[in-house]
Amino acid sequence: MRLPSIKEYKNRQSRVISSFEGINRTCSAGGGEFSDSLNLSSMEYPALSPSVLPKLLESTGEIQGVCRGEKWVWISDGQLYYGGEVVETPLLTEGEKSLVCVGSRIYIFPDKLCFDCTDRTFSNMEHSATASSGVVIITPCLKSNPSAYIVRSDTRPEIDSPASFEGCFWLDSSSIPPKLKKYVFSENVSDFVEVTPDCTRIVVSDLEGNTDRCFYEGFNTGDSITLSGSQQMESALSDLGLLSTFMIYEKGSVQGSDYIILDTTVSSDKAVLLNTAAEDAVFTAKRRVPHLDMAVLCQNRIFGCNISENRIYASGKNLFCSWYGSRSSTDSPMQLEAGTPSPFTALAVLSDVPYFFKESCVHKIIGSTQSVVRCEGVQRGCAKTLQVHSGAFYYKSFGKVMRLASGVASSVSDKLGHLDCTDACAALFDGRYYLCLHKQEGGYITYVYDMARDIWHKEDTALFTDSLEWDKSTLLFFDKGVYSLSAGENGDNSREGVCWYAESTDLIRSEEGKKALSRIVIRASVGERAHLNVYVMYDGDGNYVFAGSAKQGYSSIPLLLRRCDRIKIRLEGRGYVKLISVSEFFTPCSSV
Repeated sequence: MRLPSIKEYKNRQSRVISSFEGINRTCSAGGGEFSDSLNLSSMEYPALSPSVLPKLLESTGEIQGVCRGEKWVWISDGQLYYGGEVVETPLLTEGEKSLVCVGSRIYIFPDKLCFDCTDRTFSNMEHSATASSGVVIITPCLKSNPSAYIVRSDTRPEIDSPASFEGCFWLDSSSIPPKLKKYVFSENVSDFVEVTPDCTRIVVSDLEGNTDRCFYEGFNTGDSITLSGSQQMESALSDLGLLSTFMIYEKGSVQGSDYIILDTTVSSDKAVLLNTAAEDAVFTAKRRVPHLDMAVLCQNRIFGCNISENRIYASGKNLFCSWYGSRSSTDSPMQLEAGTPSPFTALAVLSDVPYFFKESCVHKIIGSTQSVVRCEGVQRGCAKTLQVHSGAFYYKSFGKVMRLASGVASSVSDKLGHLDCTDACAALFDGRYYLCLHKQEGGYITYVYDMARDIWHKEDTALFTDSLEWDKSTLLFFDKGVYSLSAGENGDNSREGVCWYAESTDLIRSEEGKKALSRIVIRASVGERAHLNVYVMYDGDGNYVFAGSAKQGYSSIPLLLRRCDRIKIRLEGRGYVKLISVSEFFTPCSSV
């Protein structure tokens, strides 16, 4: 039997789209891009599949601040939670907090509190001590022997036992200013030798010489303290050049009297009697901490900024309660005037360097100097969008998402068009940047950016207000709970019940004298208890017409298109569906 021959139709052409590139709302969108989508991801790129939505871990109230230590920590409705357990918390101010974890301690700004994770207790970063009676004795001394016995006299002391007086000092008041002399006793020499003091000792005691121990409690070595007092006391401090702020070099005891050593020198000594009959007879030492709106840990120091003062602060190195005083070394406390007029909007650390963002520039702090990079900075209200990934900053600027690397800022969100919001928050998970925008017209929207592939998707994740990377997960903090995005949750079961959709860009079906799009075949893998429906819109009439559906397993859905100028395809479903490819078939067309 002779079989009929089939003539090959050489003019027929096709195109297979097997790589899906997310949302692109510009006129340059390609065949594998969508005008809109929801709850889809690039987790199985180049295929398209549903995203993994966060899971509830803990119910909470309004989140005020979060940080990561040995356990995850957050403040909600004025209460601190450590690893999910509530801790008895002192009264906190309203508003957002910056939490800085240093070892087993967490510093809370702007409340200036310190939480010890070991014994679950709070302490004040600031401290003040006041003496209103007794005597304040101020003398020059040496750091090498701060507890040495010092005799003040205008004549040379009589030494009954030279060996026992070895290492003691004589403050010779016969000269102006007085000279500090150390007694040296040996076989060859037995005399006082003049030395140059390099620190100052302060002793506060009663008239019988008993130490006022309460005065010293609460101060620690390395603290910066500011000295002040009554008119009489401040006059004496002014004469010695001590009416300022200095660092405590050491705390100790000399002949039963406690003392503090200041890291500064004085030219003379003073003994000031605090007259209890006078109402203003006081001597005060105060450890001060600045009001910080934002703070981070960097180079074993806490860096922060005060928005109203437009000033940058840094604590002493490993001295997190030392913020003021003269700058004697690169490890000393530091204050810098910003010099640019707009307020600070965000703060982060990259390569062990702190960066202070504003809306139109970035302040980079190296050592004790700052450099300013002029660029599109962080939008006000979007401080929590600032994230660090692979040596670059990602953040929300005016109308766009920016990437700042090597001093050059560039937009990564042009595909989405202009992005308006009143405030925003972001998180990092598995190489993706989750950006939650609180829209100006109300409501919220979450975009997910695959940073390696430059792909954007959209999710209906609720409005989260903070985030924290923990182990192999990312914690998202909502107004009513803590949710988790966990690594490895990319199987079929983790996406059961996820509702999703994708809408193509406008496809031109035919052009005069060219080939026309006549048929489309969609190939997908549909999981158990999942479904996929396909709809087609013709010539932008606003009505999607049902065109086919897919069964469980691998399916092909053919779409036979009617004559029109342009079409738009909508895929929607529930559960795990993996979109493998879209094949487009073309045939010649005429102008008729």
